[in-house]
Amino acid sequence: MRDLELEEEAFLIFIHEDFLNGHSLHQDIKKYHHFDYEINEALHLSPREEKTLWELYFLDSKGLPSVNYMAEKLNISPGYLSNVLKVESGKTALEHIHIYLISEAKNRLIAKDQNVSEIAYALGFENLSYFSRLFKKEVGVSPNIFKKQMTN
Repeated sequence: MRDLELEEEAFLIFIHEDFLNGHSLHQDIKKYHHFDYEINEALHLSPREEKTLWELYFLDSKGLPSVNYMAEKLNISPGYLSNVLKVESGKTALEHIHIYLISEAKNRLIAKDQNVSEIAYALGFENLSYFSRLFKKEVGVSPNIFKKQMTN
């Protein structure tokens, strides 16, 4: 690495938060979660990490997956998980959970000989009406109508 030349195109200024106390900038900074990230948290979730996340959930799941549960399994904070997913995809962590659950429900409704309540409970829904409302909100029709449309 001899004759290495560096060009400075940017610079960093580190300011201790005590110097910002009482300033409007201090309040503005507190609005953003990314200042609370741990040193090991990067601004992305790789496809492998996402796959691992769902595998971990289905290994020991009881009830619906929560953002807190998923973040804990990945050893990251819930705020960080939500922010990463929002930055990377435009959707919150909870929206991703709903998308995954509805996608899985649609696959099971088409492929399996299970009724709607069996599928809802297998996915962690304890309340069938909540599952039906969420499904209808995301898909536009109730799970029963979806199943009938796909089997015809």
